[in-house]
Amino acid sequence: MAPTLTRPFSVQFLTTGQVNRLELSIDFQQPLDEIARQGITEVMTTFGKLAATGALAGRSHNPGLSSMMLAGSDFSAQGTSWVFEDVRIDPTSIFVLLNMIHYVHLEDVSVRVVRLAWPEVERLSDPMTIQFPAQWPDLSYVLDDEDPTEDVDVTIELRKPEPPEVTEAIVDAMSVWLLASHRGAYADDSFDPSKSAIFLGPDVMDVSTDRIVWFIEVMRCSGSALDGLLNLLERVHQRVAEISRVEIGP
Repeated sequence: MAPTLTRPFSVQFLTTGQVNRLELSIDFQQPLDEIARQGITEVMTTFGKLAATGALAGRSHNPGLSSMMLAGSDFSAQGTSWVFEDVRIDPTSIFVLLNMIHYVHLEDVSVRVVRLAWPEVERLSDPMTIQFPAQWPDLSYVLDDEDPTEDVDVTIELRKPEPPEVTEAIVDAMSVWLLASHRGAYADDSFDPSKSAIFLGPDVMDVSTDRIVWFIEVMRCSGSALDGLLNLLERVHQRVAEISRVEIGP
């Protein structure tokens, strides 16, 4: 039996609606103040941005074509609703979303019930199982993936020198993935969402015109987070700048 992560709130799944539309509503245990609303907004927009980077493509969608767009959001005294459209992400992304809502429960305001409407949930035998979007099987770059430890270097070699605005765009996309890790996205049964994160080392990163290196010091999360990063980089290759090689290892 696959392991699950116990949620301190009720989750209701609806499989009606459109495949490319995800609707979410959350009821909380107490009224929302402005600080709570800001925290919820940051977490939910970070989830949408993570999906837009291609990190949540899994094996269901080519990361270069993976997408998500925030269509609307609303707050009531004790609840919030969010609608995403143009949704092309792997169904297991539901677990990532629930992790990030779990983070909200632990860090911002207690959640009572989550209602999630998205037909793709039907493809999962159990949406509460610990599961993450897998690595896209047909990467366009060479991957040198050694057995990662907590102390990991991620080296990205570009096919040709690129201007600063291009390398900045790549780092910005990777930074969305990093922020999502700090909002519980890749939590599992070893680390609860409020304690799950990826930490860069003191040197942080080294960026040149044809090479980007991130120095990861600690990974307090599922190793599947790296699958998300590789999918993100596949989207970078297809839409931003061609990558010749990615190395992940100590």
